[in-house]
This record gives sequence, structure tokens and C-alpha cells, in this order.
Amino acid sequence: MKKQKKEITLRDIETMYGNEGTRVAELQSRLALVPEWLSVFLNEQEKSTDFTNQVDDPQLRFQGLHHQFIASAKAVQLAHEIDPDYKVGNMMIYATSYPLTCDPDDIIKNQQQNHIMNYFCSDVQCRGYYPTYMKRYFKENNIEVTMEPDRKSVV
Repeated sequence: MKKQKKEITLRDIETMYGNEGTRVAELQSRLALVPEWLSVFLNEQEKSTDFTNQVDDPQLRFQGLHHQFIASAKAVQLAHEIDPDYKVGNMMIYATSYPLTCDPDDIIKNQQQNHIMNYFCSDVQCRGYYPTYMKRYFKENNIEVTMEPDRKSVV
């Protein structure tokens, strides 16, 4: 049986998105024209923030990435509430890398880096959970991503 399209009201959108609700509502009227979507991580603050002069903190980096996963998953849920037939995908970079030498340790190190750089985000977004290799990476590097209990099911 085909799911019925759910009409999302401005009140629903404002409840879900607060002050951003009006902007989302403006876009809602255009949604019916586009059957396929990409959930893309955007950072509108890039214009005012100089990311080149910051110290990389893996704890903050992965916590922020977790919040982006939640936002992306909520966007996908909203799209499917509006129209169950929408197709929502993701877009990722694939950065080719090579081991430093043919030493097996270098090859394994490159494979591990490849998991983090190229597969992690798509694994979470496509499968809906954190892969074991990232849980191990977090543990080995003392990174603790805080996940609110009600949000674990969203990713």
C-alpha cells in the first residue's frame, strides 16, 4: 500500500525549526517540483569564520560532525514526511591516497586512514549507525562523541 503524502503546515515547520521555520516554509512550496534530493553538509558561517587559524581538536571535530549527521538525518525524515516518494542521497568526497612505501604496516595505515577520510561519513549516513572501525578509532584516540539518547535513533 502506498503511503499518503503528509501536508506539513507552517506551524509544524516553525515548531521543528524555530526562527528558521519561515525560511524552510518558503522552500516547502518548491519541494513538490523536485523528486530527488541530496543531503549536503553546508556551513553558512564560513564567510565570517577563519578556519585556517584554528587548532584541530579531534574531539570537537567529531562532535560537530555528529551534529551534522543528526541535521542531515532530520532533513531526510522531513523530506519523507512531505513526500514518501522523495529520493534523498548524500554527496561525499573521495580523496585518493597511497601508502608511503610497500611495507605492510604502511599499507594497513593507509587503509585505516582511508576508512576515516573516505568511508566514515557515507557509512553513517547510509547505514544509520557508527561503524565498528570508528568506535575503535574513538576509543584509541580518547574521543568521546556525546550522543543524546533520543537522537541515537535519528542517525
